[in-house]
Amino acid sequence: MIIKKSFKEENNIKIFFDENETTKKVKNFYNQNPFPNYKKNETPINIMQKGDKNFILKQIAEKMKFGKNILEVGAGTCQLSIYLALKTRSKIFALDATKKSLELGENFSTKFNIKNIDFINANIFDDIFEEETFDLIWCSGVLHHTENAYLGFKKILKYLKPDGYIIIGLYNKIGRQRTYLNKLIFKILGKKTLLKIDPILRELNKDPAENKDKLVAWFRDQYLHPLETAHSYIEILNWFKKNKVDFINVYPKSIFDLNDDHNFFEKIDDLTPFQTIFDQLNLFLKHSAEGGLFSFIGKK
Repeated sequence: MIIKKSFKEENNIKIFFDENETTKKVKNFYNQNPFPNYKKNETPINIMQKGDKNFILKQIAEKMKFGKNILEVGAGTCQLSIYLALKTRSKIFALDATKKSLELGENFSTKFNIKNIDFINANIFDDIFEEETFDLIWCSGVLHHTENAYLGFKKILKYLKPDGYIIIGLYNKIGRQRTYLNKLIFKILGKKTLLKIDPILRELNKDPAENKDKLVAWFRDQYLHPLETAHSYIEILNWFKKNKVDFINVYPKSIFDLNDDHNFFEKIDDLTPFQTIFDQLNLFLKHSAEGGLFSFIGKK
């Protein structure tokens, strides 16, 4: 058994919920605008084409084929989980605190008869799964929206098998400085100015009718989220060390990784404190427009 806690089920969504005030705030925030939504004529082929453009997602699909158990924590509308279900034929568990988002993924899966995915409506701090269950856990853009990112990391790590992989994506303290400045400008000068200085919003605003949902989602997530923290490379390396997780790689690619082929699952040399500073400066200079998000992969 993978799931050890009792639950109720509604429309193929397994519901385990022990809400606290923080969870309610975040859940209500995402209930207003579940994103990304599915287009009217969306098909599995469209999902696979989009997923193949995501560097980490594509490498997971190539690594975790057939007979694996994969958990996505913070699955949202489940497009990434559905991509993995289609590409890997492994068992996928899509966990999110927002039932409304999960319903979009479940509806799509039912429509196209995708059977190898379970939809889990839960708080990541709930004790849901048996320990050492999953071959891979992916949690990107989630822990920094919880009341305690480190405790959230420890909680989900318990579910990972020995020799399994964990991928966590977090806002970086240095890489996110551009967003912090934009937030200040937004407070002083308003949204019209923000549309000019945020490159993502500026690009989307070239066709506001077509990109309406994306505009709203990016603006809300980057500038209006009720709970957010940011983290350093050294901090996450210490998380790994304390919990006996071997650091494997980082995305965006370390400037000290001289291998031209960036295989995310291939171990690179451990980053020194000196190297992490330059990598985070590089994140700020080249990737701050995307919100300063970085991803670490480790092996238990």
